[in-house]
Order: sequence, then C-alpha cells, then structure tokens
Amino acid sequence: MKVLIAPDKFKDALDAARVAEAMRLGATVTGRIQTETAPAIEIPATALTKFDGQSAVWIVDPSTRTVSLRKIDVLAYDPSTVGVSRGLDTGEIVVAAGVRALQSGQKVRLLGSEP
Repeated sequence: MKVLIAPDKFKDALDAARVAEAMRLGATVTGRIQTETAPAIEIPATALTKFDGQSAVWIVDPSTRTVSLRKIDVLAYDPSTVGVSRGLDTGEIVVAAGVRALQSGQKVRLLGSEP
C-alpha cells in the first residue's frame, strides 16, 4: 500500500519534512480510512464474541433480564467499536462486559438498575 501525504495538511514545508522523517520505511503507523458504507449499528468492541466460528453478541431481554446469544454480521472493526450490518435492531440491549462468562438464559443485572 502506498501512503500519500496531502501537502495542504501541513503548516509549512518544514512541518511536512518532519512528518515524512518520522514515517520511515518499516515504521508502524495507525491509520483510519473513511468510506461510504451501508448503515450499521455501532457497539463496543468488548461486546463481540464468537459462536460456531461466527461473530456474535449477547442480547438482554429487558422483561426477564436474561441473555441470549445472537449471531451478527460485522461491517467494520475499530479498536473500540464494531459496526454491525445485520443481526441487531436499534434499541436492543447488548452486553458489553463479561461476555466470555455468560451462558444462555442467565439472569443479569442492568447497569444502574436495582438488583
């Protein structure tokens, strides 16, 4: 992949030279590309788990306060968030912590609710 640095993003030529110097061959960089994408629901990356080799999340039923595992389609990953393209509806409650310790049908307490 080729990285292009837009000249209009720097204060002056010296500023551009300092950035180019810091980006030596083999340097580790973190980048982000924004593109046009399909609509997605964003959830915390900590909510993501796997089931039968597919991405999944734990959903809370607010009436019973029990969890169930649901497979989802992931559109995009980010260090802190995941874009879900299919498998979730707006307003559903997704477990974001402790996902590896849950079992289907297990009762949970919602953050900020009475025990």
